[in-house]
Amino acid sequence: LSDMELDDVIEEINSRHFYLQRKFYKKLLHNGNYNVGYILNFRKK
Repeated sequence: LSDMELDDVIEEINSRHFYLQRKFYKKLLHNGNYNVGYILNFRKK
């Protein structure tokens, strides 16, 4: 997934019978470090 653009990831998940419900751009804590990034919420179709 690291070599894919965000829109490509969303389309790949959409093709598996899910739809994007919400997309948040937030400050995230990962492995003790803060980064900014997206949180994607999907629902089953």
